[in-house]
Amino acid sequence: MATTTGLEWPLVGRTADLERIVEALADPAVGVVHLVGDAGTGKSRLAQECLRAAELDGYPTASVAATDGAAAVPLSALSPLLPPDAGPASTDPAVVLDAVVEHVRELGDGARVVVHVDDVDALDVVSCDLLARLWREGLAVVVATQRNGTATPGVLLAEQRRGGVLRVE
Repeated sequence: MATTTGLEWPLVGRTADLERIVEALADPAVGVVHLVGDAGTGKSRLAQECLRAAELDGYPTASVAATDGAAAVPLSALSPLLPPDAGPASTDPAVVLDAVVEHVRELGDGARVVVHVDDVDALDVVSCDLLARLWREGLAVVVATQRNGTATPGVLLAEQRRGGVLRVE
């Protein structure tokens, strides 16, 4: 008897949200798509569908999951965006961040990299600042999920005030 693993259920009732988000990915004025809601409402699932649609449209993508544990080590949650040769070559934070920015620029090859950040509220401050630099320089668009009742990172609030956030609840 064969067993099936990794069942994939269709996305139901979120088509309009998905279309709105995919449209926003092409808008250079949008740096962040912020998916906010209660636990279990499908934020992460919607973000995964956004990444799938972005890949089909030719965007390079990355997915990271912020956790309280990863927040203890700056940039650890963003490891998929780090250069493959990222080692202890420099202890100067500016040099390290510049190397990551250059690596993301190469990954994008002229297009913005679509980065899904699950539980953005658990991301460390250095990672938040790096993501903000990436979206401000037009190198990335971030699709961030966040549970209601958690603190929104300051860089995301600042981007929202600037008008660069599409918020979907």
